[in-house]
Amino acid sequence: MQNWSRNEKFWLFVLVAASVISALWTLFLASQANWIWEELHFLMAGRNPDWGYPDTPAGTPLWVAGSETLFGPSRLAVRSATWFVSSLLPFAVWFMASPVVSRKHALMAGGLAAILPPFVTGAVYAYPEGPQQVLTALFLGCLVRALQKNKLTDWVMTGLVCAVGVFFYYRFLFVPGAAFVFAIATASGRKHLLNPLAWFGGGIALLGLVPSLIDNLNKDFGPLLYHAGRRQDWTFFPEALTYPLQQAGLVTPIAFILLLLGAVHVMSRWRTEKTAETALFSVAVLFLFLPFMILALFDSNSLPHWPFLAYVAVLPFVPEAVAKLSNRVAKGWQSLALKTGVILGLGLAIGTTLLFGVNILLWRHSETWLTENQMGLLRGGDLEDWSILEDDVRAALQAAGPDAVFVGGDHITTLRIQKLLPEDQPAYTTQSPIDTPRDYQGYRRRLGQGEADLLGEHEGEPAIIVLSEPAYLYREADEFGFREHLCGILSNSERISTTSLTPGEVQVSIFRADVGAYGGDLDPADCAFLPSVVIEQPRAGKYVSGEEPVFGIAADPAGVKAVTIFIDGAPVPVQQTRVDLPGYRFPELLSFDPDYPSIYWTRLVDFSQFEKGRHTLEVEVETMSGEKRRYGERLIYIR
Repeated sequence: MQNWSRNEKFWLFVLVAASVISALWTLFLASQANWIWEELHFLMAGRNPDWGYPDTPAGTPLWVAGSETLFGPSRLAVRSATWFVSSLLPFAVWFMASPVVSRKHALMAGGLAAILPPFVTGAVYAYPEGPQQVLTALFLGCLVRALQKNKLTDWVMTGLVCAVGVFFYYRFLFVPGAAFVFAIATASGRKHLLNPLAWFGGGIALLGLVPSLIDNLNKDFGPLLYHAGRRQDWTFFPEALTYPLQQAGLVTPIAFILLLLGAVHVMSRWRTEKTAETALFSVAVLFLFLPFMILALFDSNSLPHWPFLAYVAVLPFVPEAVAKLSNRVAKGWQSLALKTGVILGLGLAIGTTLLFGVNILLWRHSETWLTENQMGLLRGGDLEDWSILEDDVRAALQAAGPDAVFVGGDHITTLRIQKLLPEDQPAYTTQSPIDTPRDYQGYRRRLGQGEADLLGEHEGEPAIIVLSEPAYLYREADEFGFREHLCGILSNSERISTTSLTPGEVQVSIFRADVGAYGGDLDPADCAFLPSVVIEQPRAGKYVSGEEPVFGIAADPAGVKAVTIFIDGAPVPVQQTRVDLPGYRFPELLSFDPDYPSIYWTRLVDFSQFEKGRHTLEVEVETMSGEKRRYGERLIYIR
């Protein structure tokens, strides 16, 4: 560092300090955050080594399970390996940027990776995003050196990093894909098409695909077909027209503008300099962003973090772009505005990163940190604390007897409950339609935990079944068909409890049943998996205000005399009458009600008469035989 200027040493200090602070913050969050289901999926898969899995190559599951083996089963232990590698991203960005920008700007780019939300968040969970970002920076850093020097060691390192990346996670394929487009579509890239060193590095990279190729051959290319077409719904999704705005919201608006400036700057350099490195990074930025933006227009299931690798590729050029713009407006109000904007942008990015962590902590400690009325403020999906179900599930299993088995309605629900139970507890998964695209049932079957294994090995034995409750059971053909299927394979069913996970959007029900089919014809009215009373609106955990409709269905073999809405245990005046819903016919499996199809009830409720905050809503059904029962209790928030 003898030839380093004082200014460069200062930015090195900033890089190291920001990286250490970021690493300590994410380490704390990793010790606190509730499990997300993907972590549990990778963990279970990695405990059973294979060439690949239904929706991922072997790398990520083996990595997560290896972290558990080395450090233990706790949240922090399972996440430790991912946290450590992800925390190195600022230094990987510095490495990537050094050959293409000045030392000062490379250090500044690394510092940005330590504070911007898309990069910091990758270190919290045992999820592939963080390691993928590090591998992307290393791959581009090695490749640009190989292009500049054409040394065997650089090409070998490029190939090795690529092999690890494609073995780790399928989305990393877009990174070497960008390199392939660069090699075909640019003059700088075509110069290396006959370069034997480049082909040697490419051959090493292809080795990372061998396990996935074997896995796909063994499964009739099921994993490949899932990612290539089964995962998407292929319907026009107009909300995606605001995709750049959505990304700006995730990155923070000013930081997104800075990244956009960096992208424009590197493409401007490519146009004027026509160098291999500027061509490579320009193609990488475009290829790692545009396909996901286009896909979002035709897939409502696309995830917002998919283009984050593009932001890794553009980071080296952000400080240089800002410096160039600053030189153009070196004096006056324009210079002041630019500097103020950059400072505000960085401050907002740091603040957003901190708020992300606070949000995680609120989900984890909602019962002690928030009042009941504040819980509706929780944001983000898949962050609920399922551990509150542990005592209920264990008690249900104990009450069912020593031979009782646990059954999850789908792969994800099974994962969440399995984590709460002893490892020797028999656990199975039924054939849910939501598992079909990824063939999770096939995967469970290979582990001896599928539906066929349950029926073949535990006929007549008691089972405790856990199901996530859908919002509109009888309007979703796949869902009520699945519940009808459960009624056919599990007899003598009874609902034990339904629990609302904070803040209330997710409802989970626990059932007891005997494994095996009914002896005679199925009577839906006697099957607990098919509730005869359902509240459809308002949905669980949602905000309501003013006058809003409350509606649902109610059916009973004796007929229904009245449906009464209750809020906080008190009846809302005016009982409900049932009608045949215009434009929709509820399934005939509810035709046991003598008034079918007139089983739909609705009314407007003036929620402004109640205090703002959290409330419970349920309905009471009075049958023609005089019996009264309460159904569908859920949390709602009045504002």
